[in-house]
Amino acid sequence: MGANSSIAAIVPLYNRESVILDTLDAVLRQTRPPDALIVVDDASPDQSARVVERWLRREKPSFPARLLKHKVNKGAAAARNYGLSYVRDQEFVWFLDSDDVPSEHFIEKSLQTFERASGSFVAVSCDRIMKSPDGERMARVDGLADNPFLFIYKRGAGISSCTVIRTQLVKELGGYNESILTGHDTDLFIRLAKRGSWGHAKGCTVSFLCRENEFHLRGRYADYPRRWASAFEFFLDNYDIRDHIDYDFVCKKLGFRWRAAALYFMKLKAYDDAAHCLRRSLAWWPSARNASWLYLFILAFLRRGIFYDYFMKRVKTAKDS
Repeated sequence: MGANSSIAAIVPLYNRESVILDTLDAVLRQTRPPDALIVVDDASPDQSARVVERWLRREKPSFPARLLKHKVNKGAAAARNYGLSYVRDQEFVWFLDSDDVPSEHFIEKSLQTFERASGSFVAVSCDRIMKSPDGERMARVDGLADNPFLFIYKRGAGISSCTVIRTQLVKELGGYNESILTGHDTDLFIRLAKRGSWGHAKGCTVSFLCRENEFHLRGRYADYPRRWASAFEFFLDNYDIRDHIDYDFVCKKLGFRWRAAALYFMKLKAYDDAAHCLRRSLAWWPSARNASWLYLFILAFLRRGIFYDYFMKRVKTAKDS
């Protein structure tokens, strides 16, 4: 591997004209540059594509770099797969989101981690720095190396930007699943984890930009909490992970996810949707400790418009334990 290793960076792009240059400049600053950079504009209605075109003309990267364009918006999964179809000879692929910024040693440290493992890893991830208007915090991903299934079900898998994957394996798995509504990273990474072990790259990070929901793809859907809970049900139904993770924990976690979706809809006064989510929560976790019983009882009053203002001032969105 070592000096002969090669890597392609794929950046899906949609409405990121204000931040895409931070991402591209960070790629340019890598101590070990990528062997190819592919930016896929997913029919952005803003000036994102033109910003990238100007950057390519101005910077003239020393490595092959190109901009691909979708004529119609197809979603992040399709954009990543389109970029993947243009990867020919690179051994590794890195799906970097257009609002994330890697530290300058990311590629170098990631490839070194693969090299030390003598080819046993299917993927390697580094820690994240979550940046928001309120400050920043470190989000470690070393749990992936211990048990990727447990990590994914506890915390989700929005970690593509800090992950390098074996290209051939991603292609064998068919890339990202474009048929599901959300959770594309989670879907792919569960399938990857079933093919081998995961590595943790030390000495590098990727900064994730955390802003309001509309800045993220999930904000495009008014019912994103329900889509997220439904996605995890899909993963459980389609990928047998019971040998890798405690099933009672999975059920409890799904109960929490559905309850969070219910409280989201209750804030919107979408009581029928909230009731559906509460029933799903109780179906997965019927324990008396599940507060969904209480919320379902209160919902009987809320659906008639009784005590709404009083209740919503005191209820905070349930958080996963």
